[in-house]
Amino acid sequence: MTFGTLFGTPFRVLRHNPRATVGGALIVQLITTVATVFIVGLTTVFAVLRIVTADRSSTSDASLIEAGSIAVLILATLLAVIVTMIGTALVQGLVASEVSHGALGEKLTLRGLWHATHGRRWRLIGWTALLAAGLTLAIGTVVGLAVAAAAAGSVLATVLIAVFGGLGVIVLLVWLSTKTALTPSAIVIEKTGVGAGILRSWTLTRRSFWKTFGVLALVSVVCSVASSVITVPLQLIYYIVLALISPTGTIQDGGAIGVTIGYYVISLIVGTLVGSVTSVVQSAAATTVYLDLRMRREGLDADLRRLVDERAAGRPDAHDPFATPAPAPWPQQPWGAEWSS
Repeated sequence: MTFGTLFGTPFRVLRHNPRATVGGALIVQLITTVATVFIVGLTTVFAVLRIVTADRSSTSDASLIEAGSIAVLILATLLAVIVTMIGTALVQGLVASEVSHGALGEKLTLRGLWHATHGRRWRLIGWTALLAAGLTLAIGTVVGLAVAAAAAGSVLATVLIAVFGGLGVIVLLVWLSTKTALTPSAIVIEKTGVGAGILRSWTLTRRSFWKTFGVLALVSVVCSVASSVITVPLQLIYYIVLALISPTGTIQDGGAIGVTIGYYVISLIVGTLVGSVTSVVQSAAATTVYLDLRMRREGLDADLRRLVDERAAGRPDAHDPFATPAPAPWPQQPWGAEWSS
């Protein structure tokens, strides 16, 4: 496939089977959004009430309550992130399954796609957890070094660590995320484990790093711009209405509070709808690159045509074209042959 074809194919996935892909992503997005709002919302209310009702006569007790409330909020946020990660992993599995079946001319229902990811869902979740752990470790290392430098009283070292360490982390994460971007596709389509999926992604992107990065980055930029086109006007309308209702900038009156609540509710709904579409496109982009690299290097397109012919001939024992290819055998030579020339 050319670069233009690779870029356009993920958007055509939306038209091929929108009920299963976008519908499945929408269900996952709704569940994760409701769970996140429920977890963070209730925890915030609980923490605020504890802080407000704390006994201010005892400074030490009030400080402990505030610290405990902040810790609970942090834990709730981490739990919400975990829920979002699980949702992302499930959408990746559904879309990878859809793209692979679409390559064979098949069109499964949402139930069929969900059944096709059976046995691989926990592996996808494990992969996203591993990715998040690596991100947290990288950022935590830079922050810890910067804090240590600040505690030592070295302003220059703190600035250098923050600037160059931050840039280094960004470069490292971009490189690693590109090299391992095909891992979910390998896990679902080839039925590999997490480690084997990472190795397959690393192998397939060899000598194709910039092509893979370009396609994924361009699709992400387009999805981000499309989301902004929808959400930014909504935000501007909210600020305009709020300025008309409360010109002084306060939101203590009932009208301003009602507008603010309405805005956040609408934002959640719109964000869920937009997120379900963009998540499908971004997941389809990675799977499209995966299939393209396998066609170029492993002749997957020929295997797919052979499978279609075998099915048309009524052969029930048709081979699996997506199975991980066997490694090339090590060339065998007679003992001492390398010295004979």
